[in-house]
Amino acid sequence: ATTASLFPSSWSLNNLPTDWTHANSCAGTCPDGRRYQLRTRAKDRANNQGAFPSAQTATALVIVDVTPPVSAVNYPAVADGGIATSLTSITGTAADVAVNASSGGVTKVFVSVLGISGDAGCSNGLYWQHSSGQFVDNAGSPIWNAAAFNAVSGEWSFASAGIDAKLGVNCQYVVISRADDKPGLVQTALQAVGEAGRRRWFF
Repeated sequence: ATTASLFPSSWSLNNLPTDWTHANSCAGTCPDGRRYQLRTRAKDRANNQGAFPSAQTATALVIVDVTPPVSAVNYPAVADGGIATSLTSITGTAADVAVNASSGGVTKVFVSVLGISGDAGCSNGLYWQHSSGQFVDNAGSPIWNAAAFNAVSGEWSFASAGIDAKLGVNCQYVVISRADDKPGLVQTALQAVGEAGRRRWFF
């Protein structure tokens, strides 16, 4: 007897329904929140084929998600424009907006800290870089420091023990959180005043 190998990649289907196939770009036409169940089965030359559901068939759930995730800064529990006494621990929440009870889910959260006013000791226009423990000039582009994210609770946390020593007294800092989801959608980075993912504090 001769043994043959069967590879999962030995077949493909290209003629998918046009109402949910959009190549690499949805161009604003994807049916957000729609769920599809793909089912496959094989048929041999003797016309034998698997029956659903059974070990001879396979299924996969596909969720269309074109809505970016959202995040919020909850701690320090200080109102926007208030005085924060420490930024060594910043925490919040993140979620992927569900449409028709469907979403891809948040995978990562990032935090940027920007000095926005004051004298030279305020790091005006500089972003906190956790890896170097310094406020640095990044040509106006935010530096996104990775936060720890708990997908079960939806909570994130960012700890940077050395940041307080680099903060200037009577200086203002803007903290922004940003969430990414499984399809690769990214929350709007430059959030406006009053949004949940943006806080401006005095130190």
